[in-house]
This record gives sequence, C-alpha cells and structure tokens, in this order.
Amino acid sequence: MVTIIILILPEVALMFGLVVHHLLPQVRLNPIDLMTPFLLIACERVIKLQLNYAATSLIVILVMLVGIFAAIFLAVQRGEIIYRTFFKFWWRLVFVFGLIGYLGCLVLLLIR
Repeated sequence: MVTIIILILPEVALMFGLVVHHLLPQVRLNPIDLMTPFLLIACERVIKLQLNYAATSLIVILVMLVGIFAAIFLAVQRGEIIYRTFFKFWWRLVFVFGLIGYLGCLVLLLIR
C-alpha cells in the first residue's frame, strides 16, 4: 500500500502543478519543477523497499555532481554563470535524471 502511494506521488504533483499553472498563470510554476522532488523521493523509497538499500546519499551525490557539471557547462559555453539560468538548467537536468531513475524503479518493481 505504501509503495503504491509513493509511486502515485509524482503524478499527483504533476496534476497539482498543472492546476496551479492554469489557474494562477502569474505564479510562473512549471509542473515539472514541482514534480522533481517527488520523483527523487519515490526513487529513494522504491530502492529502499525493493533492494533494502538506503540510496539517499547516492541521490544527493548525483544531484551535486549534476550541479557541478551544469556550472562547468554554463561557464564554458556562455563565459559566465547567471544564477537564475544556472538554477533552472540544473533543476531541469535533475528532473530528467529523476525521471529516468523513476522509470527504472518502475521497471525494477515489475521485474521483482
């Protein structure tokens, strides 16, 4: 039951983000920006339940490495790091990696 609730959280966050995005357009909140932490939490919980391994430290290290590489990429490509651009770029990269991890966790659940 808990696993089902954890797996549904990212979809609920997506729906909530879509509702907020359409009802309050002045809030400039993208649904995927709201979904990112729920994807990471769902990945961590599924790994803990299925593999009996606490992956929190690995997820934090992965997020930090994505931030380092995003900063290096922006510095090389643009010659400067603007905070707003960097944070949006980094957060969207974390979303992509989180989505890949979430889909991998779904495959893990289906296999086991």
